[in-house]
Amino acid sequence: MRPMADGAPPLVLDQVGGNVALDLFIVTERVGSLLSAALAGTEVSPSQYAVYSQLMQAPRTPSELSELLGIPRSTLSGYLATMLRRGDVTRKRSLDDGRSWLISLSPAGRVRTQECSPRIQRAIRALNSHLGSAAEVLIVRQTLGRIDGAVRAATSSA
Repeated sequence: MRPMADGAPPLVLDQVGGNVALDLFIVTERVGSLLSAALAGTEVSPSQYAVYSQLMQAPRTPSELSELLGIPRSTLSGYLATMLRRGDVTRKRSLDDGRSWLISLSPAGRVRTQECSPRIQRAIRALNSHLGSAAEVLIVRQTLGRIDGAVRAATSSA
């Protein structure tokens, strides 16, 4: 992609009918490809890695993971089943809500996360280096936060 004639950054999809939602879809697919390439040979998908990374921080219920990561519960259930089969997570009844489970990384899951993390970090550093300075990366992240808020608001009003 090259900048537009006025020097402004290029649009993701510069065509009739292009819009923010389609642009985000395209960027999401490209980010997924970047992260998939980084995780090649690990048996972990980028979506699963997102779950691993959050469980590395603290045990969580499926509802918490679903809300935090924006993953539908049914999709998350499949990821957790795969992680459970691998022996990477454990689950026990939540003390706060006896109907829910508290999901934790097992020692094997911590090792798998630690093996994947440097690969992801390299991909993120490469992406960030093309975005610019730390301040520019922060602006992009803040813009994504605005978009996330707008999507949530649009979803709740639809």
